[in-house]
Amino acid sequence: MVDRKQFNDLLKRYLKGETGKDENKAVDQWFKKSFEGKSIGEHQDLTALGKEILTQISVKLNKTKTGQRKIVNLYTCHWWKTAAAIFLLLVGGYWIIAGRYQNAGLLTKSTGNGEQLHLKLPDGSTVMLNVASSIQYPEKFGKDRREVSVTGEAFFKVVADPGRPFHVNTENLVTEVLGTQFNVHAYPSEQSQVDVFEGKVKVYSRANSSQKELLKVNQAASFNDQGKLHKHPANLKMAAAWRERMNYMDNTSLDELGKLIERWYGHKVTFIPHSLGDCTLSGKLKMGELELLLNQIKFIKEIDWEISGNNTIVFKGQQCN
Repeated sequence: MVDRKQFNDLLKRYLKGETGKDENKAVDQWFKKSFEGKSIGEHQDLTALGKEILTQISVKLNKTKTGQRKIVNLYTCHWWKTAAAIFLLLVGGYWIIAGRYQNAGLLTKSTGNGEQLHLKLPDGSTVMLNVASSIQYPEKFGKDRREVSVTGEAFFKVVADPGRPFHVNTENLVTEVLGTQFNVHAYPSEQSQVDVFEGKVKVYSRANSSQKELLKVNQAASFNDQGKLHKHPANLKMAAAWRERMNYMDNTSLDELGKLIERWYGHKVTFIPHSLGDCTLSGKLKMGELELLLNQIKFIKEIDWEISGNNTIVFKGQQCN
């Protein structure tokens, strides 16, 4: 890829007539492709701007003495030196803008095991991060869009701004809102889910944007293992529990509970026998002192536990209770 300095030097020499035959041909072909919208790719607005400027130049250069305008098709004559001068400015400006964008401050905030975090975003919206989660957002949102990326779990209170939709990107889903309150659950290797507490939310699959759901209060959307988006009634009590360092279990497997313990306390969890992890648990668990939590599980399920030398919690039992 030619860097900016090399490219600008080539155009300057081209304008001065100092380029050779092969260089002239290369520059001409580049400009032709640019104006056909083939080489600028996603920045086709730059091409359109160049065409508009060149059209205006052609109008001014070809005015008759009576003041009437005569538009000449610049593609039919050798206009590349004028185009080069214009594009030298346009492309130079583009590189400056692109450089600023690439270097614009992106902030990342993360939580570790057992940590939670409250944040205020640049637009005044607030976020609460659950344990072992992260969020990335710009120092300043754009004029027509607000966008963040989340891994793990987060609760959003989004400030209403009809002119700037708010987007939350996760591994599998995109959530779009104008102003509302909702919870996003998006831990790796777990089912992603969005629960709406206030307002309306549009959720769609990142892999297939035609899969989308409009959610209202007390509604949720989940992305299952088959890659399907499913709308269903929300259980807001369960979705909100983590903000009080609580977790409500509703036929939750011990294997799922083990993942929860890993996130909150940083201990790996195993089961002996392995099938013990398929046992289910319902009820309310306070994510407080680890030993109290483990004894609570022991009492409910009538199973034993121990912490091995490698800091792994081992649950042992004969059968599910």
